[in-house]
Amino acid sequence: MNENLKVGAIILSKSGRDKDRYFLIYKIENTGYVLLVDGHIRKLDKPKLKKIKHISFTGNIADNIAVKFENDKQVFDSEVFSALKAYNIK
Repeated sequence: MNENLKVGAIILSKSGRDKDRYFLIYKIENTGYVLLVDGHIRKLDKPKLKKIKHISFTGNIADNIAVKFENDKQVFDSEVFSALKAYNIK
């Protein structure tokens, strides 16, 4: 597994119908999959399951949201959407 991939990391989808869309990593599964959210189409109550080989790490991490995910604090879809927007990602 890529050491850059961690909860709260901003990634780019490389394949599928969501190709070229940006997401936040919500959870990393041990099976080679990640759960992704964007706060708009893929909300926290229904994250996207995607293979790790089909995503690309952008080098950015939404630290404030990552801390909330790791500490099981409540995160809102609007926070996720705003974090992606803050990195000039639409």
